[in-house]
Amino acid sequence: METGAAVRRFRTGTEWASGVRSERREDEEEEKGKLQRGTGGSPVPRALLREALALPLLLLFMLGLRALVHVSLRQLLFPGTLPASSFSAVAAREYLEHVTGIGPRPVGSPANEVLTVGYLLEQVKKIEAASNKVHRLSVDVQRPTGTFSLDFLGGFTSYYDNITNVAVKLEPRGGAQHAILANCHFDSVANTPGASDDAVSCAVMLEVLNALSRSPETLQHA
Repeated sequence: METGAAVRRFRTGTEWASGVRSERREDEEEEKGKLQRGTGGSPVPRALLREALALPLLLLFMLGLRALVHVSLRQLLFPGTLPASSFSAVAAREYLEHVTGIGPRPVGSPANEVLTVGYLLEQVKKIEAASNKVHRLSVDVQRPTGTFSLDFLGGFTSYYDNITNVAVKLEPRGGAQHAILANCHFDSVANTPGASDDAVSCAVMLEVLNALSRSPETLQHA
């Protein structure tokens, strides 16, 4: 029994020693693998490198975008910083608010034919008074009557009687052979101020007229 017990204890000790050596080899191989992955270009360090390079580029982009927005806001929202011949979004917005403030402007209504026309003519007169001497500005108020047909909703004919058109011409002082026509309509359907249809176009055209008329450069066309 003693001999058998000694043999069993010896075998247990041998197995324990073998297990320790096996664990040590596994630990050594794992450490060696870590070193090899670190020196051989593991994807983790490469990703960190890409992020480190991308961060300054992103920062530069954001700074450039902020500077662009800042300059654009100063040019559009602060007319005092602009030359007199520059387009002003603030002035265009004021024109729009005045026209829409009149309310609905159906064709033939006093709101359209009297109040809106009166406001537009008043603004054109102010623009003319402040215009550069190299330009000539003329106004033609028309009150036509007529009809026109539209191939829409099955087709119909529209009739208008004594409505008001305001035609403004800006040209060089010596005149021009050719002209570019830009038009809008300041009337609206009932029960709406008609901001987008089409008072905003009239407001923009007024400010374009104002900016062009103040420019010291002679226009090539009317």
